[in-house]
Amino acid sequence: MKKITFVFIIYFFSCISYAQNTPVYGWQEHFSYQNAKLLLETKNNIYCSSEYGLFYYNKETHYITRMNKTTGLSDVEITSLGYDEVNNIIILGYENGNIDIIKNNTIVNVPDIKLTNLLSKKKIKNVASHDGFAYLSCDFGLVVLDLINEEIKETYKIINNENTCEINDVKVSEQNIFIATSCGSYKANINSNDLNDYRNWDMISAYTDAKSIVEKNDSLLILHKKSSNLNGSIILWVDTIRSVYIDTLIKEISFSNNQTHRIYENSVAWSPGLNLSVSTNISSHFFENINYSIFSENQNIWVADSSMSLLKFSQNGLIENIFPEGPSSNNLSNIYVGNTGLLLCHETQQNSVSSSTDLISWEHVKNTPNIICASSVSNDFYYGSSSHSLFKVNETDTIQYNAENTNTVLDSSSHVSNIEIDNNGNLWGTLSYSGKVLFVKTLNDNWGYFWMPLVTNYRNIRSLVIDDFGQKWGAISGPDKGIFVLNDNETILYQNDDQYKVLTKSIGNGALPSEEVHCLAKDLGGNIWAGTSSGICVFYNPEYVFTEYNFDAQQIIIQDGDFGQYLLGSEVILSLAIDGGNRKWVGTLNSGVYLLSDDGTKEIYHFTEENSPLNSNTILNIKINQKTGVVFLHTEKGLMSFRNDATQGSEIQEKIKIFPNPVRENYNGIISIENLVYNSNVKITDLNGVLIHETFANGGTAVWNGTNVNGEKVHSGIYLILCSDKNGEEKIAGKILFIK
Repeated sequence: MKKITFVFIIYFFSCISYAQNTPVYGWQEHFSYQNAKLLLETKNNIYCSSEYGLFYYNKETHYITRMNKTTGLSDVEITSLGYDEVNNIIILGYENGNIDIIKNNTIVNVPDIKLTNLLSKKKIKNVASHDGFAYLSCDFGLVVLDLINEEIKETYKIINNENTCEINDVKVSEQNIFIATSCGSYKANINSNDLNDYRNWDMISAYTDAKSIVEKNDSLLILHKKSSNLNGSIILWVDTIRSVYIDTLIKEISFSNNQTHRIYENSVAWSPGLNLSVSTNISSHFFENINYSIFSENQNIWVADSSMSLLKFSQNGLIENIFPEGPSSNNLSNIYVGNTGLLLCHETQQNSVSSSTDLISWEHVKNTPNIICASSVSNDFYYGSSSHSLFKVNETDTIQYNAENTNTVLDSSSHVSNIEIDNNGNLWGTLSYSGKVLFVKTLNDNWGYFWMPLVTNYRNIRSLVIDDFGQKWGAISGPDKGIFVLNDNETILYQNDDQYKVLTKSIGNGALPSEEVHCLAKDLGGNIWAGTSSGICVFYNPEYVFTEYNFDAQQIIIQDGDFGQYLLGSEVILSLAIDGGNRKWVGTLNSGVYLLSDDGTKEIYHFTEENSPLNSNTILNIKINQKTGVVFLHTEKGLMSFRNDATQGSEIQEKIKIFPNPVRENYNGIISIENLVYNSNVKITDLNGVLIHETFANGGTAVWNGTNVNGEKVHSGIYLILCSDKNGEEKIAGKILFIK
């Protein structure tokens, strides 16, 4: 069991912390909260779970607070919310069976179900609470959780015709427990001492696939799934079945403040008590796909919508649309880090680009559908679409490129899969599912394309890099796999002297460990790194590709006891990025993200969802802001970032940046020293010149934990920071104040 004590930070103030400086080794989430799932009302707040996070809205102050793994939650994908009003305890159930209990500003994790080996799904479907206990409905049974002692008490199973019934919902009254199951609906006396025996549960209704229950004074409304023999209808049960309401369009029912809500895709109907013959309806053009709704004690209607997040209504109409700032979607196709901020590509018809300059406020580009790649030149942004070719966007105009304005190189439906800008400002792109594998738009707005007969039309280009010799490298996916390399011999629009190859597993023609290449990256030494389905390989001599010399990729051998093995040879490598210290960030299919030393032989970090706030072990893309050191990790469950301890180094010593400075008595974190000469030596001394600490920068950043050479915390006072330039000459670069 894990306990985390935390301080809730309202969204207003958390924005300020973003804008200042995230500490080195700090994590942040950058989720979209648009896809609202569930709602819960407590005395002061409305809690709203979204796709991969949770936020709550204070009804008095109107502040929004985010909650996720970076703030103490143990997991992602919340599937149920429960509330013990008497003890002021909130219960969170997750898709994988994990459970968090929030009480007294402490998050208590109860991972028993998550860690148990079960053949059935572990999802916590619904939660009901009574007298210090929470009742959790799951496919494998009804779990009883002791909220006071923070432990699983027991599990009840319902057996019907020798089959274990899946429990979809649970409600509790003062006398009874009611459950909706795949086998029908049941009840039992809550004070019974033998509910482990399924024969002590009484069947209410034999209608199968009962989905949800609403309970009032031991009377029930039972909603059945559309797949059931009642086809989405509702049963009214009072001691016996009294009536059946036929309603095939209903999605869900809920009950709050003596109001029953019938939830449809684009409307909500509420009725007093369980009387469905009397109802009031609300619909709005804001509704796109409603997931849940509740009726609050002050007569407001709160709606969770899959596109519009949290909506607050009175009976007269919309009052407020509430959601934390963030991207338009958690589904990303690519990331671009530019001089002006972060761009996220979403392969969607609307809001397909999310942009932020400060990671606080977000803007969404609406008129460029299905964007999957991006880049920029000066003030012009270029967006590649999987269905609508290439767009140029600036402050005054949006241009879609087509056959007319590209000399027939592109058409209005081209699939532009990658964009890169070379050192001369020329834009290079790849076309997937086209014979025109590679195209170029020169700085002078001339267009050209490149045929490669060995690369067929029926393939995708996953990655594109330009090496230090101007050669273009592309990772091929489809019937033809491997890597293409093209050398235009610095005559872009004259193709008679062009050379190209498709590199494969063959010795002398690439020696790839696998022809399934997912990503490419160029390091600071000019080497080309390739991530494949069988680990990593490196081209140390890319300039030899079109010569008689050996250019084959090499796999890095690491020592494992008395034996050597290939670096990450059993991993599927989906993403690669190079940080300011020339270290390698490696994203995998199932094992999280690695940080490797510059030569790849040493593991510096290995982050997984089990040992860090990372929300998934599938890392689809990695991009790095080389100025700030922030590493953006695109996982299968949205975007996260990690403040790395490496940045781009300077050629000459500039004014350094120290964070935090001053260092106050309650600070126990890492101190970062930035804007250093690349990999420079850094010494920290007291005012008498006594050496306190010595280290080397990773690229342009050095870090210090505030201790002396003996590992002791330094005393109050001023300390000098001495840095060496590329010639080894030392000078005082800054001062840092410690206040104890």
